[in-house]
Formats: sequence, C-alpha cells, structure tokens
Amino acid sequence: MSGIRVTIEDLEAGTTETTEIWNDYLLICAGDRYLADASTTTEGTHVLTIRKGVQP
Repeated sequence: MSGIRVTIEDLEAGTTETTEIWNDYLLICAGDRYLADASTTTEGTHVLTIRKGVQP
C-alpha cells in the first residue's frame, strides 16, 4: 500500500500543515467552495457534492 504526503499553505496567514494519507482521500476546498453532501453507493463509491457560496 502506498501513501502520499500533502503540505498545505494558508496564503493569507502564512501557516502550513502537513499530513500523510494512506489508502484514503483528502478533499481540499478553497474560497467559497464547500462540501455540501457526501454519500456512498451500495457498491462503495463515494459521491462528493461541492457547492459554491456561503455554507448554510
């Protein structure tokens, strides 16, 4: 099993954070995008709905 290392920098604050991902996924939304819904089909497929705007 392989993994990845992800480093994210907040451009306004200048801070960084690093994490390692093994056999998983990572969703990164920026600006006015947000995860509105996440569901899983009976076959195990994940469906992520990303929306634009202010999160309710």
